Amino acid sequence: MANNWMSDSEKLVVFFGGYDCLGPLVSELEPHPLRSVAASGQNNATCDQKDDSSQPKVRYLQDMYEPAAALRSKIIETLGGRSDITHVEDLFDEKGAGGYFDPIVFTLSIPKSLQVGLGIAHEDAVPVPEFTLVYDGRLIMVAAVAPIGKRPWGVYNARERFETIMKGICKFERNAPCLTHEAVTFLEETAKPSERYRDLFLPVMADHSMRGHIQHLYGSLSRELWRFYGASRSRTEGLLIASKVRDLEKELIETTKTLMKTKWHHVRTRRRVVEELRSKCVDIFAEVSEYLSKVQELREETSGIEEMMAHNTLFRKLMDTVHLDEYTKTEVIHVESVMRVVQHVEGEIGTYSTSSSAVSSL
Repeated sequence: MANNWMSDSEKLVVFFGGYDCLGPLVSELEPHPLRSVAASGQNNATCDQKDDSSQPKVRYLQDMYEPAAALRSKIIETLGGRSDITHVEDLFDEKGAGGYFDPIVFTLSIPKSLQVGLGIAHEDAVPVPEFTLVYDGRLIMVAAVAPIGKRPWGVYNARERFETIMKGICKFERNAPCLTHEAVTFLEETAKPSERYRDLFLPVMADHSMRGHIQHLYGSLSRELWRFYGASRSRTEGLLIASKVRDLEKELIETTKTLMKTKWHHVRTRRRVVEELRSKCVDIFAEVSEYLSKVQELREETSGIEEMMAHNTLFRKLMDTVHLDEYTKTEVIHVESVMRVVQHVEGEIGTYSTSSSAVSSL
């Protein structure tokens, strides 16, 4: 037995998830959010604006420390008051490891009878008495010791219980993957890893406790994973915008059909439909512009992730394990096709305007 906390027939599995409470916090503090900067962990940057009334008045990023510290204290107080949670502590003795929100570590116990293996085959799983969770305001880690070849049965129950707790404390955003299907797995070098799951297998570190392994993993991956989850959020937002553009395009086509079918002497009806078309054209222009901006943002995020992968082997291996493309590739909108539809509609509006002017001159 190499460790007194884990036998040679066991492994330590660590899952990751995206639960961002700092982004919503910034949005509530300031009408011009600095979420993308705050979420990146660049705690030494400032966003100072010139004294110009035409410029939006934004806060210094240092203003995040006080509300983030207050939120962190509230989370710690809530966790410490629960009977199913013990050992609520700082993950590191030193301050500043998590930027605005130093990581918290705690132990969550779930009765075996309440553990349900969501997405896990029954024959591959086993209940475990407790889970160790780490949270830093953006990233959650769920760790457990389980027999080699088995998944901890209640790992997704641990995530759901954490989510339930957070809902009673603050607003947060769930960013995919909310909890990875693949895990970082520590096991003895002599142990044979299971081929059923595409985990990232790492050797157990001698003379390191379970907490020491978690500290090592967090310190090696946290900032990179903040970037990864930022890109995942941008992708989700891009998908929502793309869906909205498609819906608006369909509505535009249907409304144009209504205009073309309406008799010329139904002046009020045609006027109402034309105004509706003009409004939809403006909406499409705005959404397409937002979509292109989001695509560019995602491209920059992905480029940053690739650069991090080039310098951090562990992060690169983890991204290969979780399939990076699944969380950074957004749906492609054929913008030229959409704009051709808009141009056609504008032509119909022009025809209506000309015919209306001719009728009014009679």
